[in-house]
Amino acid sequence: MFVKHVPKANFGTVSKPLTVLQATINPLKSTRQHAPSASMESRVTPPNITTPHHNTAKMYFMLLFVFTLPSVLYCQTNINVGIIVDNKILSDGVSFFNRMAVNHNRATYSLVPYTDTSKGCGTGTNSADGAALAVELYYTHNISTFFGPVCSDDLAISSGLSLSWDVLQFNFWRDYHLDIDMSSIIQMSTMSATNIATNLAAVMQTLNWGKAGIIRCTECFDSVDILKSSFESIKRVLAERSVEILHDIDVSAAVVQSSTALTERLLEFTNNARIIFVFLGTRLSAHTEFMIAFNNVVAQNKHDYMPVIIIPQYTGEPIDAPWVGNQTIVNYFSNSIVLVNEYYNRTAIDVFTDQTLGRRGSPLSETLVYVQFYESIFVYEHYLSKAFNETNNASLALDALYLLGIMRNQRITGPFGEIPLDSYNQRIAPYSVYSITESGLSRFLTVEYSDSCPIGVQDVDGRCTSLVASFAEPNSAFVKELPPDTPSCGFNGELCDQKGTLVIVITVMSAVSLAVIIFLGARKIRSGETEQMPWAIFGNMIKFADDQFRGSSQDFQASVHSLQEGESGGGGKRGSISTPAIGSSKSDFRSHYHQRLIAMVEQVNVYIEAYQLREKIVFDKRDHQLLFHMKQAVHDNTNAFIGMSVDLSHETFIIWKHCNRGNLADIIFKPQKDTSSVIQENVTGAFVRDIIKGLDFLHSSPVGFHGSLTPYNCLIDSHWILKLSGFGMNRMLYRWRLSGMVTGPDGGPIIPDAQLHYFAPNIRAKISRAQASNKMSEIDIPNDEGRASDIYSFGVLLFEILFKKRAYDYIPPVNQAKPLYGEGLDGVEENEVGIVNEAAMEHLPIYPSVPDAPDQHPDLISLIHKCFDGNWQVRPDANMVRKITDATLKMPGSLVDQMIKNMEQYNNNLENLVRQRTSQLEEAQKKSEEILTELLPKSVADELKLGRMVPPKNYKKATIMYSDIVGFTSLCSESKPMEVVTLLSGVFKAFDNIIGEHQAYKVETIGDAYMVASGVPEKIDKRHVKEIAMIALKMRDYLSGYIIPHRPGQHLHCRWGFNTGSVFTGVVGVTAPRYCVFGQTVTLAAKMENSGQPDCIQMTMYSQAILSEFYPEFRHSKREKTIRLNGIGNFVTYWLEGVELGLTSHRMEEQAPP
Repeated sequence: MFVKHVPKANFGTVSKPLTVLQATINPLKSTRQHAPSASMESRVTPPNITTPHHNTAKMYFMLLFVFTLPSVLYCQTNINVGIIVDNKILSDGVSFFNRMAVNHNRATYSLVPYTDTSKGCGTGTNSADGAALAVELYYTHNISTFFGPVCSDDLAISSGLSLSWDVLQFNFWRDYHLDIDMSSIIQMSTMSATNIATNLAAVMQTLNWGKAGIIRCTECFDSVDILKSSFESIKRVLAERSVEILHDIDVSAAVVQSSTALTERLLEFTNNARIIFVFLGTRLSAHTEFMIAFNNVVAQNKHDYMPVIIIPQYTGEPIDAPWVGNQTIVNYFSNSIVLVNEYYNRTAIDVFTDQTLGRRGSPLSETLVYVQFYESIFVYEHYLSKAFNETNNASLALDALYLLGIMRNQRITGPFGEIPLDSYNQRIAPYSVYSITESGLSRFLTVEYSDSCPIGVQDVDGRCTSLVASFAEPNSAFVKELPPDTPSCGFNGELCDQKGTLVIVITVMSAVSLAVIIFLGARKIRSGETEQMPWAIFGNMIKFADDQFRGSSQDFQASVHSLQEGESGGGGKRGSISTPAIGSSKSDFRSHYHQRLIAMVEQVNVYIEAYQLREKIVFDKRDHQLLFHMKQAVHDNTNAFIGMSVDLSHETFIIWKHCNRGNLADIIFKPQKDTSSVIQENVTGAFVRDIIKGLDFLHSSPVGFHGSLTPYNCLIDSHWILKLSGFGMNRMLYRWRLSGMVTGPDGGPIIPDAQLHYFAPNIRAKISRAQASNKMSEIDIPNDEGRASDIYSFGVLLFEILFKKRAYDYIPPVNQAKPLYGEGLDGVEENEVGIVNEAAMEHLPIYPSVPDAPDQHPDLISLIHKCFDGNWQVRPDANMVRKITDATLKMPGSLVDQMIKNMEQYNNNLENLVRQRTSQLEEAQKKSEEILTELLPKSVADELKLGRMVPPKNYKKATIMYSDIVGFTSLCSESKPMEVVTLLSGVFKAFDNIIGEHQAYKVETIGDAYMVASGVPEKIDKRHVKEIAMIALKMRDYLSGYIIPHRPGQHLHCRWGFNTGSVFTGVVGVTAPRYCVFGQTVTLAAKMENSGQPDCIQMTMYSQAILSEFYPEFRHSKREKTIRLNGIGNFVTYWLEGVELGLTSHRMEEQAPP
């Protein structure tokens, strides 16, 4: 309901002019202004003169006509203006307008304000109340100018409408963020994005800067939703004025309060921008943490950067100085610039607040709304009077484009100071610019108006209003030390010639490389490293994985990454990264005594076996030859021997290539409950085949035989190929241990107790004799015997692979534990343990016991027995073993081939699953789209799915229908909730089906009310009236046979009403968007339903006229009594009675689109 503050007079009506005869005119004027406003217009009736001296009166009026004839020729024009505000922001908009518009009732024109105090800044579904009010005011009262809206959502919509309507729009509170050259908006706020950017551009031009960065906190200002888009406008205006924004970051309010968090974000600026625009709040003290962080980041070169702090919001208070009494804070703020909005005079604002508003003590933010509203009224009246005076043409003077033209690049003196408008009718107001040094705050630049600017639309006199800045003290030290906006060579050195630098760098690198080559060559000669010792590795070439381990050498500290192999259970899990803590129990040390260290040698991952040196190792000819052959042994199933360290004084390292999938023991001894690690038949065959192929190669190579074949020396690489490692090394370790040159890796035996059963009985006997007699000759093992011993070891491995258990479980005695390293490798005590532990040998059976295995191939069981033969000369050779295993463990291809085959099958299954899930997803998406198209029109839903904005749209013709259930309130009070839900669901489902048969859209249902629209969003000429009429008739026919489910025998009654006219549509909301229809047409359609009768369909005269002219098949009758609608008056309506489907209109067929 509109608040009608003055009588309505449409544009172009003529009222009686003002003349010098006030005695006659004043009564008429009083009658016009105070007449009742029951109808849309108030008319003035001349007084009836009935005095006896009527002849004298006639002469009086003849003279009146003669003297007022010139004034009659130039008649008074009523100008309707719309005020769109919110009571929370500006509570008395119309009364304030009438008080401030001092010239609003001139002889040539009269300003008539209209508003609706019930509509303001709505939320949710009401967020577009202001825009809807603009539409209703425009179409109902022929508005020429709008003041407002004051809400961001409304402003975004109404700005486009005002341009299409060719009306002016004064924005005096919120900012406008669309293209400023594509609107009819006059921006009056001094805090607008355009004004901020214009001030910054003036400062940048004076300081010869063209590049900058922005750090901002949108949460730190009153209107967060405005500030986000304001910064885009600021960057756009700066770009038009040749200022490039190199970097832009947005921080939260929590970050602004933490110098630590700001330091991390400011690091982004050091290589991106030298000039930083800072928007972090409305007070200088809010920037303290930022300045602390800024000084931390650029402490070494602070004078190369310049922060520019912008405080755009007018506070009316002097600039707060957070450094008062604190020299440390002033040092943080020094060497910075501050832009402050100090446009208004606080004394003038206080006088206005006290005397004009009568609100002494009101917050400044509330007063500023009235101040800028008053300035907007002042500007409008000034240029409106100018237009009437210059043109004497009401139509031209009220043309928005003409008024915009005479305002552009003009300056007038307003009630609080100058009000200039730039090339785009955006108000510009100079800010104050200060510099902060160690002595405090001082004036730095003076920003003034200028009538010339590099860009923009000039007026007829060639003027282009803008801002320019000049130095307050051009010779000050601060001015002389201003940094450039870009480093001399650019942020990445792209502006400088690097040829000379490159020549110097290349020369230096060449000299360094030559020195390194000479040094390495000399060291190679000194150490005796030649082509005959490719296995020699120097200690400084080894890079360990971490720093948790330190060897005994004082000049070489190595970090350890231990892979423990426990004695009981076979050495523990591969890949466990731990080091036994110093001070642990002896039994704990004993379970981890066989260590392998992870390291890197020349970019190759390796594992290392460390042995303590008691004296320097002496390599004889046999050792050199064996190490050389080990280095040369390359096969798919042998692990690469990297070498030995030869330059360490207290330990020696034996280095092998690392295989990252662990060893065979990790796989075959893993618990059976881990089904992913259970060895299946194809995996078993692959590993057995890889072992025998590796043995076959070693037995035919110069290495001769392996010598220590255990599952811990069977490594698995990343391709799941088994590789034999540790070959050949035990032969040398046996001799070195007997000669006293080395000890075990933890002071224990060379062969761990848990691995003794992998060695053949004849080898164990040789070792025992040599250890007892300490004779070196006893330990020599011929190649034939060594190969037979490898076959024995293979038999043990085959046993464990097939039966997935150890051939012998060794449990060490409790009192047998020996200490591990105390500090590094130096803490090894003297002990009697040599190559093997004799106590462990006593508990070891000669041969493992092979159980009955009906599920295993008998040839494999027979092969195990042959490998365990007590006479080593009759054990099968590697070639024979290979033939037997190939025949019994058939597997086409390698393990990788099998895994690839399994992977292909898995991929096929996965594709089928993906296909099924994709089909389900498509079906779900289809259902979602169907639901979406039910909630929104298809064209609108398609745009939203693509992420596009759906702009508001105005439709000249559309038909809106409302239906409502008669007596629904009483029915609900007498029914259960579920009965009401069932009733509405059944009725509305039928209504939805009826709408689906026609070109219409269900807008919404509110309780028992049902709203339908046709002609939006798809225009269908005049058929929308026919569609709505058919829908209403079908709904009525359906209800005629509908029985209330929970009340047998009782029918349901409805009222229907529809109207045709112009509407305004748009999508409102983001989280749950709704397609809404606004306008006077919608309101009148609702009144048609509300004033109707049960089971009747009421329509307006305009809808009836279209049906009569184009669709004669519809039967209708005029309602006997006119209805009276509040705010509109008496109204003639019609009843829609039915339709004769056989009749058609030839005229409509000719005009109907194909």
